[in-house]
Amino acid sequence: CKLQGDRAATAIRQAESMIARLRDYQMSLADRAREIVCAPYHIEIEFRRERSYSDNRVRYIAEIFRVYDVKGISRQSIRREIWPGKERHQAMKAFTEIERAYPGAPITRKLEPSPWER
Repeated sequence: CKLQGDRAATAIRQAESMIARLRDYQMSLADRAREIVCAPYHIEIEFRRERSYSDNRVRYIAEIFRVYDVKGISRQSIRREIWPGKERHQAMKAFTEIERAYPGAPITRKLEPSPWER
């Protein structure tokens, strides 16, 4: 009976230790989330053309990023749209609309074929 009581007491101590570590981890997550939410950022827009290695098809991608001005926070994709290569004109029209929606945002265009495609 004493052996089982000792095992139960050990299990309780281990569980309480784990609970304390999890509470500390939860607090550090909350601090990091608060830091990210309050961090200053700016919007960047990227238009790119990609050719798939597997099926050799072209697609156009428009992506809007939230880029944080604080070191240690990676950029976050806010919106991403993909068009197949055959819908190039629709993609270009949508690119223009996105540019108008975010005036003053830096825009990166990577629409040229890659050197390996030539």
